[in-house]
Amino acid sequence: MGKTIPEQPFASRAKDDRSTAHNSSYNERNDAIIKAATMLIARDGYEKASMRAVAAEAGVSPASMYHYFDGKEAMLFTILFRAFSGLESNLRMKTHLIEDPLEQMRIMIAEHVMFFANDMDGLKLCSHELDSMRGKAYEELHRIRRSYYHHTREIVNNLVKKYNLKVCDSHVATMSLFSSLNWLYRWYDPHTSSRSPAVLGKLFFEQFIGGLTGSELLQQDNGEET
Repeated sequence: MGKTIPEQPFASRAKDDRSTAHNSSYNERNDAIIKAATMLIARDGYEKASMRAVAAEAGVSPASMYHYFDGKEAMLFTILFRAFSGLESNLRMKTHLIEDPLEQMRIMIAEHVMFFANDMDGLKLCSHELDSMRGKAYEELHRIRRSYYHHTREIVNNLVKKYNLKVCDSHVATMSLFSSLNWLYRWYDPHTSSRSPAVLGKLFFEQFIGGLTGSELLQQDNGEET
């Protein structure tokens, strides 16, 4: 058993004494298992997806699965932890030097769309499988997701304050944005759509800001007369 990662309730299976080559091989197989688990859980649901099915999809033996994860819960936790913490840390990294909340919102929406355009199955799991977790695992994931929500709501609050917007409820505005973004997996395929993730992110941004402002702020941002 390897070291316990402090912020995670599950232990890492990586061995400290592995060579660089072995570490690379271990990490590649670990990622293959996560990819297979994400696809199968998204397709069949958490309850129906089995460790044996994930092993077959990942091309590893069922017995060797337990060198990487204690069980299905640990796999799902890893999938959700990577997604929520990735979104949160990326948003903070990309916006911490940006003062204008309008530009912060543009970045938030663009990065959220791009993140999940590369992992639609992961988006489905983030939207539907958090409640499959229990205890400390659920609490940790809920904490990170709430942090991401609060960061986004802070951007909305700053937009309202800076531009004196007539927004009755920032919570509703923020949740409306997430509702739109997190429904992407139901209708958007980046491989077949005529709209790239970048274009889609721009459209989401324009529609969200337009909804808050009646398009007035967008016209100002584009240098147009109002």
